[in-house]
Amino acid sequence: MADYRYHDFNILSYSLIIPFPAPRRLRERGFNQSAILAREIAGGFPLRLIYCRQKKFFTEAQVGLGKNQRTST
Repeated sequence: MADYRYHDFNILSYSLIIPFPAPRRLRERGFNQSAILAREIAGGFPLRLIYCRQKKFFTEAQVGLGKNQRTST
């Protein structure tokens, strides 16, 4: 994911990346998936990585949603 170049997304237009772990997902998985992904992505670009303790509110998982459904949430 960190090595892939997306055609319609320029990561260099951003200066930082902040993973937002979900406490429930952390308990289910046993690891912080968002932090792992963010660390790998930030390591390949000049991005500052800032860790967040946890999300302030619960959001539904976006697994299985289409592009339009993801952008409207």
